[in-house]
Amino acid sequence: MNNSTLNNLVQQKTLVKKKIKEKSYYVKNSVKHSISKVTQKLQSNRKTNRAGNYLSILIALFILYTAWITSSHWLFWLDLASILSNSLLLFINLIKRSSY
Repeated sequence: MNNSTLNNLVQQKTLVKKKIKEKSYYVKNSVKHSISKVTQKLQSNRKTNRAGNYLSILIALFILYTAWITSSHWLFWLDLASILSNSLLLFINLIKRSSY
Protein backbone atom coordinates (compact mmCIF):
# COMPACT_ATOMS: atom_id res chain seq x y z
CA MET A 1 0.00 0.00 0.00
CA ASN A 2 1.19 3.42 -0.75
CA ASN A 3 0.99 6.48 1.43
CA SER A 4 -2.00 8.14 -0.32
CA THR A 5 -4.32 5.14 0.14
CA LEU A 6 -3.30 4.94 3.77
CA ASN A 7 -4.17 8.63 4.21
CA ASN A 8 -7.53 8.05 2.48
CA LEU A 9 -8.32 5.17 4.84
CA VAL A 10 -7.43 7.29 7.87
CA GLN A 11 -9.61 10.14 6.60
CA GLN A 12 -12.52 7.79 5.96
CA LYS A 13 -12.13 6.29 9.42
CA THR A 14 -12.21 9.70 11.09
CA LEU A 15 -15.19 10.70 8.95
CA VAL A 16 -17.08 7.55 9.99
CA LYS A 17 -16.24 8.19 13.66
CA LYS A 18 -17.53 11.75 13.35
CA LYS A 19 -20.77 10.60 11.72
CA ILE A 20 -21.27 7.96 14.41
CA LYS A 21 -20.81 10.58 17.13
CA GLU A 22 -23.31 12.89 15.43
CA LYS A 23 -25.87 10.11 15.06
CA SER A 24 -25.44 8.96 18.66
CA TYR A 25 -25.85 12.56 19.86
CA TYR A 26 -29.03 12.90 17.80
CA VAL A 27 -30.44 9.60 19.11
CA LYS A 28 -29.54 10.53 22.69
CA ASN A 29 -31.33 13.88 22.40
CA SER A 30 -34.39 12.37 20.73
CA VAL A 31 -34.66 9.74 23.49
CA LYS A 32 -34.39 12.43 26.18
CA HIS A 33 -37.06 14.46 24.41
CA SER A 34 -39.38 11.45 24.15
CA ILE A 35 -38.90 10.61 27.84
CA SER A 36 -39.71 14.18 28.86
CA LYS A 37 -42.86 14.13 26.70
CA VAL A 38 -44.04 10.88 28.28
CA THR A 39 -43.28 12.17 31.78
CA GLN A 40 -45.19 15.38 31.10
CA LYS A 41 -48.14 13.44 29.72
CA LEU A 42 -48.23 11.13 32.75
CA GLN A 43 -48.15 14.10 35.11
CA SER A 44 -51.02 15.79 33.28
CA ASN A 45 -53.03 12.54 33.38
CA ARG A 46 -52.69 12.39 37.16
CA LYS A 47 -54.42 15.74 37.48
CA THR A 48 -57.16 14.63 35.09
CA ASN A 49 -57.74 11.40 37.03
CA ARG A 50 -58.50 13.30 40.23
CA ALA A 51 -60.99 15.48 38.38
CA GLY A 52 -62.41 12.31 36.83
CA ASN A 53 -63.21 10.90 40.28
CA TYR A 54 -65.16 14.02 41.21
CA LEU A 55 -67.01 13.96 37.90
CA SER A 56 -67.79 10.27 38.30
CA ILE A 57 -69.23 10.88 41.76
CA LEU A 58 -71.42 13.70 40.42
CA ILE A 59 -72.75 11.53 37.59
CA ALA A 60 -73.38 8.67 40.01
CA LEU A 61 -75.31 11.02 42.31
CA PHE A 62 -77.50 12.06 39.39
CA ILE A 63 -78.13 8.43 38.42
CA LEU A 64 -78.76 7.60 42.09
CA TYR A 65 -81.44 10.29 42.23
CA THR A 66 -82.97 8.97 39.00
CA ALA A 67 -82.94 5.40 40.32
CA TRP A 68 -84.59 6.52 43.54
CA ILE A 69 -87.39 8.29 41.64
CA THR A 70 -88.02 5.34 39.30
CA SER A 71 -87.67 2.75 42.10
CA SER A 72 -84.91 0.80 40.37
CA HIS A 73 -83.31 -0.91 43.35
CA TRP A 74 -80.50 -2.61 41.45
CA LEU A 75 -79.43 0.68 39.89
CA PHE A 76 -79.61 2.38 43.27
CA TRP A 77 -77.20 -0.13 44.84
CA LEU A 78 -74.90 -0.07 41.81
CA ASP A 79 -74.60 3.71 42.00
CA LEU A 80 -74.06 3.57 45.73
CA ALA A 81 -71.16 1.16 45.19
CA SER A 82 -69.75 3.45 42.49
CA ILE A 83 -69.89 6.48 44.78
CA LEU A 84 -68.20 4.56 47.60
CA SER A 85 -65.42 3.26 45.38
CA ASN A 86 -64.70 6.70 43.89
CA SER A 87 -64.73 8.25 47.35
CA LEU A 88 -62.25 5.61 48.49
CA LEU A 89 -59.99 6.39 45.51
CA LEU A 90 -60.10 10.10 46.33
CA PHE A 91 -59.25 9.36 49.96
CA ILE A 92 -56.29 7.19 48.89
CA ASN A 93 -55.07 9.95 46.56
CA LEU A 94 -55.21 12.46 49.40
CA ILE A 95 -53.16 10.15 51.61
CA LYS A 96 -50.59 9.61 48.84
CA ARG A 97 -50.36 13.32 48.12
CA SER A 98 -49.87 14.19 51.80
CA SER A 99 -47.11 11.60 52.18
CA TYR A 100 -44.92 13.26 49.50
